[in-house]
Amino acid sequence: MVGAASILGLGTTLAATQAGAQTGQAAPSAVVEEIIVTATKQAVALNKVAISISAYDSKALDTRSIHNVTDLARQTPGVNVSTGFVSPMEQRISVRGIDSTAGAATTAVYVDDTAIQSPVGGLNYAGSTVPQIFDLERVEVLRGPQGTLFGASAEGGAIRFITPTPSLTTVSTYAKVSLGKIDGGATGGEVGFAIGAPIIEDKAGFRLSYGHRLDAGYVDRVSWANGERTRKVNSGDVDVARLAVLLQPTEWLSLTPAVFYQKYAINDTALQWRSLSKIGDGDFVTGFANRQPAVDNYVLPSLRTVISGAGLELTSVTSWLQRHQTQSRDQTNIMGGAYLGASYPTLSSGEAVSTMFNTHSRQQNFAEELRLANTDADSRLKWQLGVYYSLVRQRSYGVLDSPNFNAALLETYGVDSEVFYGAPLVNGSQLYNGSEFTRERQLAAFANLDYKITPDLTLTLAGRYGKDEIDYEIVERDPSFGTSAPSFNEGRLKEKPFTPKVALSWQRTDDQLYYAAASKGFRAGGVNSTLPRECSADLASLGFTSTPRTYEADSTWNYEVGNKSRLLGGRLAVDSSAFFVRWNNIQQAVRLGCFYSVVLNSGQAESKGFDMNVSYRATSDLSIGGSVGYTDAKYTHTVVSAGGVIAQDGQTLGSTPWSLEFWLDYKFTALGLPAYIRIQDNYKSRNDGLYGQQIAASAQYDANFLPDDAYNHLDLRLGMKIKSLDVALFAQNALNDHPKFITQSLPASPEVLQTSLRPRYVGIEAIFRY
Repeated sequence: MVGAASILGLGTTLAATQAGAQTGQAAPSAVVEEIIVTATKQAVALNKVAISISAYDSKALDTRSIHNVTDLARQTPGVNVSTGFVSPMEQRISVRGIDSTAGAATTAVYVDDTAIQSPVGGLNYAGSTVPQIFDLERVEVLRGPQGTLFGASAEGGAIRFITPTPSLTTVSTYAKVSLGKIDGGATGGEVGFAIGAPIIEDKAGFRLSYGHRLDAGYVDRVSWANGERTRKVNSGDVDVARLAVLLQPTEWLSLTPAVFYQKYAINDTALQWRSLSKIGDGDFVTGFANRQPAVDNYVLPSLRTVISGAGLELTSVTSWLQRHQTQSRDQTNIMGGAYLGASYPTLSSGEAVSTMFNTHSRQQNFAEELRLANTDADSRLKWQLGVYYSLVRQRSYGVLDSPNFNAALLETYGVDSEVFYGAPLVNGSQLYNGSEFTRERQLAAFANLDYKITPDLTLTLAGRYGKDEIDYEIVERDPSFGTSAPSFNEGRLKEKPFTPKVALSWQRTDDQLYYAAASKGFRAGGVNSTLPRECSADLASLGFTSTPRTYEADSTWNYEVGNKSRLLGGRLAVDSSAFFVRWNNIQQAVRLGCFYSVVLNSGQAESKGFDMNVSYRATSDLSIGGSVGYTDAKYTHTVVSAGGVIAQDGQTLGSTPWSLEFWLDYKFTALGLPAYIRIQDNYKSRNDGLYGQQIAASAQYDANFLPDDAYNHLDLRLGMKIKSLDVALFAQNALNDHPKFITQSLPASPEVLQTSLRPRYVGIEAIFRY
């Protein structure tokens, strides 16, 4: 494992020198603050948990300017986020290089104890959603498979967004106001408040919060149809609200009903055209003729019940997620290039032949988890037993509409759709009309046992056994199928996953923990949508006479060693781990020569690397720290079909190899008031491949492909505190770095789509905490 000896040896070396460093030295005036986490579904100090975790409390989320999962990933080693092409709002999260453009998510996403990722489907136009960040108690990023406690999709890791618990004794308030300007772009900002208070002292309390954020636009749209330029089109609005009540009628019973609401709306896509943009000059341009708005909103009511007594604690978590997402995508260039011989098709009259893909999806998740745990701190055996049930329903609809397409076929080829395809357009103007219903049921039982072999040595044995069933029904109409009759794909997938874990942890001292662990992760199988007739030859080259209806589950095994040390009297914190992950039966989207893709189980991969976080409280006024992460994730076997290379030994999975961070916090006095400065620099390196798009024999080959650029994101913050009020000037991406991230290139269209970091964002922010 890369760097295992050196990473873990750092903690040992520092421990050996600890006594000498403190000899003759005055007692430190400050220590690194410790965070309590619930990654094991029990409250434990971060440095006592034998898992690789990055945790950020509410103050850290503010000072680090973490507003969304992209900000979070940039500052967390081993985590990457990619923007989905299917949905401009979808953000694909990968941990330790376990990343796939097909199938269900590889990283589980939780709000408190509720999983919110979308079920897998053949269409699933919406993808999975992620929470925006406002008024959270903390965020926990768990690296490595978490299948035992968090179930399916946690095969790379899990991210948990933890909301504040109402207080029964204390009044608290939180408010935030900010205003900022993007370099060359528009003005944005944020406003929000939260208040918590007891309703009846020691018996009932509440917390209410609401936040609104305006994400300023910086991409211009220059229509290919008429050259009209619209400024700063990619603005967005975020609304987040929550109400929670804590009821504690007796010492042994507590009930927490809560409802969480989020709405995320974007006015237009941020995808830029490489041919029109001059990113080095800060000129970000998209050439689509039509606006591409999208809205994703959900409401999440939940009830948490805790019954405790006699050394036992019974916890019940009931939740009901209701999500609705709509979006529009301009596919004029793709359909025009594929069928009309022109990416910018127009009629002889000069009228544009625009093709829009309009979709909407509805998702409903019911989940119930029941856990029983012993709470006797002196017991040699700590155990936790649980059962979990969830029922997820999702409906997706999509229409590819092109009112002038039939006229364009007549002008281009002298025939209409019925002759060209063998069938007329659907409803006279639609190139595609599809709907999908998916119902996923999960029933699982899990157990986690921690046994103290000695007072310092603990053996952990855990496992989760489940029964997963996915019922699916896909109905599609497409003239390229050669018939007006709908295509049906329906059936049921059944799987019985078992995800074990074994770990050994050694609490060498109260401030030093060493551990070794092996754990398994699991991702459910899924369904393919029907491919048109023109893909028949490509499917035959893969050995299929028709579209394969389903694909199987894949899984990961993670082997990890780690160390957590609190040294120099608590002034220095070092957390490190080294890992090796084996990924089997990988679900992979294989692009065909007909411009479509099919998902297959193909290939095996390995990911190895390390991560380390360091925090040092040099004085009561000066803190410095940083992190380093390295990930090398590649296929280990070559998979070849008659159609070419599907996966090649040594082909990268695409993750950033190196993640580096440095930060500094310094407190001082200015104008007689407490002041501070924070400097934070994050670097992500370039992955040069080998990528499937760079392999000439691969169906994924793309002559326009370029690996994502490395980037350096520098944030600066200068603030002053007036009692409970914190007022700060900030600059995010202060160096105005403009890397290019290639999102999509299709043979049917000459346009290469890309994204970049948001340009320099400068503003002022006021935060009030009481």
